[in-house]
Amino acid sequence: MHNTQPWLFHAGTDQIDLFADFSRQLDVTDPTGRQLHVSCGAALHHLVVSLRATGWLTEVTLFPDASSRHLAAISVTATDEADPEQEALAAAIFARHSQREPFAEHGVHDESLTDLRAAAEAEGGWLAILRRRGDQITLAVLQAQADQAEIQSPAYCAELAKWRHTQPAVDGISLDAVSKIRTGRHSEVVIRDYGIGQEQRRISPYPAPGDAGRVPDERPALLILGTESDSPQQWMSAGMALSRVLLKATMLGLRASMLGQVIDLPGTRSQLRRLLHLTGEPQMVLRVGYGPAAQPSSRRPVADVLV
Repeated sequence: MHNTQPWLFHAGTDQIDLFADFSRQLDVTDPTGRQLHVSCGAALHHLVVSLRATGWLTEVTLFPDASSRHLAAISVTATDEADPEQEALAAAIFARHSQREPFAEHGVHDESLTDLRAAAEAEGGWLAILRRRGDQITLAVLQAQADQAEIQSPAYCAELAKWRHTQPAVDGISLDAVSKIRTGRHSEVVIRDYGIGQEQRRISPYPAPGDAGRVPDERPALLILGTESDSPQQWMSAGMALSRVLLKATMLGLRASMLGQVIDLPGTRSQLRRLLHLTGEPQMVLRVGYGPAAQPSSRRPVADVLV
C-alpha cells in the first residue's frame, strides 16, 4: 500500500526468512496491519515463484515462532528441474505493474476470468467476479463513500503526504506517475488519486453531464479477492493469492489496478461483504482489463531489504 514495501528478508544457507518492517506500517489507514501482511504475502509469493522457476524446491511455514515480525520461513532445497509454470509466472514479475492509465473499452473474456479465479484458489483464496449491474453499482457507491471519508480525514491526508514524492525516490508514490490517473478517462468508480486535484473531485463516482462521449468508457472487470476468515495467516494467504492473480493476469496480456478505499475502512468493508453476499472476508478489490504498458514503481535497493 502506497508502495511502502514493508518487508525484510534474511538469507541463510538453506533457508530464507521473511520479516515485517513495522516501521513502514500505515498507522492511520492500516491500523491492524492487515494490508501490511497482504503486501508481505505478495512479496513472499514472488520469492517462492522465483526460486521454483530457477530450480529450487521450497517449503513455506507461516509464523514459524512467537514473533509477530517473523512472517515466514522458506526452506530451500536444490533440484535439477525448473518448473515451467513457475518460470512463466516469474517472467511476468518484471512486466507486472499497477495500471494507472485508462483501461480499454473492450471487456475481459470469460476464459481469462476463469483462469484468474483458479489462480486465486491455487493459493487458498477466492475471487468473486462482479457481473451483475446492481453489484457493480453497489461497489461504486461504497467506494465513493470510503474515498470521501478518507480525504476528509486530516490524519489520512497527513499520512498520505509522507509517502507522496515530487522528486525521485526508492519508495512511496511519485506525483508524476499519479498524474496519469486523472487524465482522459471515463470511470464509474472513484480512483485513488493520492491528493492530486482534490478540490476538483466530485462526491459522485459518475461523470458530470456532458462528460460522456469525450473519452472512451473504461471496461475493466471488477473483482473481489478474499479469504475464508480474517487473521494474520489469512492476510498472508491473501497476499500470495493476490500475487498469483496479478502475475497470471500479466501472462494473459491484462493490466490490473487496486481499489483500496472500500477495503481500508471497516464500515465499508463490512457493507461490501453484506450487500454483495460474500462468503468470507474481502481482502482486495481489483479492476482488470486491457490497457497500455505501465511504468514500473520505484523499488528499494536490495541491500536495504536483504540481510
